[in-house]
Amino acid sequence: MTRYRAIPSLVLAALVAAVLGAPRVHAYVCGDANNNGMVQVSDLTLLVNYLFNSGPAPPLAEAGDANCNGAVQVSDLTYLVNFLFKGGPAPCCPPQAVLHVATTGSDVGGDGTSVAPYATLYKALTVADVTPTVTDIKMATGVYPASADILVSTKINITGGLDPLAGWTPVGAVKSVIPLDPAQDPRFMIKAGTNRVNLSRLQIESAVETKAPNSAPAWPTNNSSYAVQIDASDSVFFVDCEIRAGGVSQDGIPGGAGTSVGGTAPSGSAGQSGCDNCSGGGVG
Repeated sequence: MTRYRAIPSLVLAALVAAVLGAPRVHAYVCGDANNNGMVQVSDLTLLVNYLFNSGPAPPLAEAGDANCNGAVQVSDLTYLVNFLFKGGPAPCCPPQAVLHVATTGSDVGGDGTSVAPYATLYKALTVADVTPTVTDIKMATGVYPASADILVSTKINITGGLDPLAGWTPVGAVKSVIPLDPAQDPRFMIKAGTNRVNLSRLQIESAVETKAPNSAPAWPTNNSSYAVQIDASDSVFFVDCEIRAGGVSQDGIPGGAGTSVGGTAPSGSAGQSGCDNCSGGGVG
C-alpha cells in the first residue's frame, strides 16, 4: 500500500504563497528572474549564476530587480530569499523607464515591456505622457499601421530600427517606418514647450492629404502634406532619420496676375509656385 505524508496546512499555504504570491500587474511576474511564470528557487539559482559565475542575465531585467532599486544585484538575492523562506514582502515591479513598441505587439494586451510591447508609437507616447519615469521608447523594425496625428509632449528619446530577438539592439541601417494617414490631416508634431526630444532611426512618411478641407468645400482636397511639425520647442534632434512629406505631390500652382484698380497702377505680377524646393522627401 502506498503511503502519503500529509503536508500541514500552514506549510502548504507558505509554499503556495512563495510560488504564486508575487503580484502580476505586468505581463511578467515581479521577481521571476528566469521568466518561467513563477517566483521560485530556480530564480535564485539564475541570479547566483549571473552575479557570481558569469551566467546568463535575467531575460527581463525588470523581473530580476526584485527590490525595485533599478538594478539586478546581490540585494535582489537577499530580497527573494526573505520572500521565499522567511515570509518577507513579495517582489515588486520597478516603474518603467523604457517602453517598447513592435508591429507584433498589442495596444490592448501589451504593457510596453520588452516581452509585451505596444503595437503603436501613438499608444507608447500616450502612456509616456502620464508616466514621469519613462525616458525612452524603443521601436522594433517594421512598417507600422498608418496613424493620425502623433503628438510628442514630453521629454523623450525615441529609437527605431531595433531587433527584439537581439536584445532590442540596432539592425544595420534599417529604420522603423511610421506612415501618417493622409485621410486624417496628419502630422508628427513636437508640441510647443517640449524640450529635449531625440529621434533616431525613424522613417516618417506623410502622403498628400486626402481629407476634405474645412473651408472652400468645392475643393476636392487640401492637397497639402505635413510630416514633422516642431512647434516652438527647443533641443529637438534627428539622428539617422528620414522624413518624407508629399510623396508624389506637385509644386503649388502659380497665382494669377493682380489687376489694377482705377486704371492708375500697373497690374501685379503673378504669384510664385508654392514650395518649389520642398517637393519630394528629405533626409535628416
